[in-house]
Amino acid sequence: MRDTLLAISGRLELRDGGRPVDITDPQSRCRTVFGLVDRQSLPGTFRAFDFASPDQSVERRSRTMVPQQALFALNSPFVVEQAKGLAARPEVASVTEPSGRVAALYRVVFQRTPSAEEIAAAMEFVSTPKEDSSQLTVWEQLAQVLLSSNELMYVD
Repeated sequence: MRDTLLAISGRLELRDGGRPVDITDPQSRCRTVFGLVDRQSLPGTFRAFDFASPDQSVERRSRTMVPQQALFALNSPFVVEQAKGLAARPEVASVTEPSGRVAALYRVVFQRTPSAEEIAAAMEFVSTPKEDSSQLTVWEQLAQVLLSSNELMYVD
């Protein structure tokens, strides 16, 4: 999930090898495989996504979907940073016509053209004034909504 969000935002660092990094840092762009795992103190993010115990041999991770995972997508500084990156991608930010920008977001995130209903809903979203203290533009907020969607994370 983390690598997908970084790749879609255009921020995934493709390096070969190196030292482990703190992947809970919202500014970290390394692939998750380079994440440092402290066996004594697992970050809350790891626990929210049912990270396997690093002290045991685990054949297969259990698959779960719990509210904490959705709340992570809505509140995480990491996801907010990726939403900003997605909204700033040249193929999105350079489109001046709003419905064209919505279509560009859908192409980058879902690799498809949005339906007429999806365009209408997104246009209503970006045109409705928001009382939000997040300091995100409406396009960054829409990008965050798309990055938090089930369609991005699960294959039907």
